[in-house]
Amino acid sequence: MPTGNPGSTLVAELNRLANGGTYPPINTYVDEALAARRWAAARNVVLTVTDTVGVLNEIANNFPFVHAATTAPTAGVYAPGTLGADGGYGVGATLTAPSNARLVVDGLQISTGQRVLYWQNNNDTTNGVYYVTDQGSASSKWVLTRCNSCNNSIVGQVRFAKYAYVAAGATYGGKYFKITSTGTGPGESIIIGTEDIIFEVTTEIDYYRENWLDYSGVCNYIARTTGLTANAALQQVLA
Repeated sequence: MPTGNPGSTLVAELNRLANGGTYPPINTYVDEALAARRWAAARNVVLTVTDTVGVLNEIANNFPFVHAATTAPTAGVYAPGTLGADGGYGVGATLTAPSNARLVVDGLQISTGQRVLYWQNNNDTTNGVYYVTDQGSASSKWVLTRCNSCNNSIVGQVRFAKYAYVAAGATYGGKYFKITSTGTGPGESIIIGTEDIIFEVTTEIDYYRENWLDYSGVCNYIARTTGLTANAALQQVLA
């Protein structure tokens, strides 16, 4: 089980885990309070709430989600990363603004550390989920990096029928997206940098966590469609 950063907050630690880490098997504990304490203790995480049910709700609600999705192609400059499990070069690949500017996506100013879905780029091989490594300003360019959970550093991360939930934005806030293109890489992975990554807005959703680009999306979907609390939805996702 991976360890956390001493003194880290719960939300900060979840952000760290989202870029390459995994949850411990919370469902193996009968007692939810014990599960929450074990989760935090294993990673030296400082809990921000004292109620352990609240801890589980915080995990479900704050695990990084896709904050916004693009409404138009970006003129960003794409730079390939290093070799991934798909045979492509998506690990560490970046999109950089062509000129100095604050990053704005779907009517929102996006901040460093948030995630965005670029799905209508001029070159569909550069589509995908990115986290903001630099939000940009009047004196600097914004920079986006492919998320570690969505760059095929592990076989099958980016493939047909993977879903993402977009949390905010004037046009796409509250909508679900699905990858509709197919890949020829290992495990049917789309070879990043070579093959198109096509997303479409969808209402056709499933519950399997393996088919989501992030856990918060499936937690949100389960909670919204079943009336379960975020806590109960998280338990289903981790089962």
